[in-house]
Amino acid sequence: MNEQKAKDLSIEVWEEIVERELLDKEDLSAQVFNKVKNMPGKCPLCALFNEQITSIEWQNNCSGCPLKEAGQQCLKSGDEDYYSIWLNSVDTKEQRIEGARNVLRIIKEWKIK
Repeated sequence: MNEQKAKDLSIEVWEEIVERELLDKEDLSAQVFNKVKNMPGKCPLCALFNEQITSIEWQNNCSGCPLKEAGQQCLKSGDEDYYSIWLNSVDTKEQRIEGARNVLRIIKEWKIK
């Protein structure tokens, strides 16, 4: 997968999350979910920027990922970054969807080199 395909598929995933106000990638439509279900984190960006060590383990190497470039780290714990707000915020659904909107915005703004 090249960067443009990863970006396009990531936008497709996050647009559906935002539009349908999804709280879990498992709830994506079958059409979208089937495209990402075998990717680490069900994420095209993780599939592109992470290196597979074994058939079940992935090295967390996010260099080049637009989320990391924007100062976000989706694999860290806590709720300081947009992905974690979407994934972990238990306060309100609105906070989670706002986190998803910000993830989508960053991916859309990503300028492929």
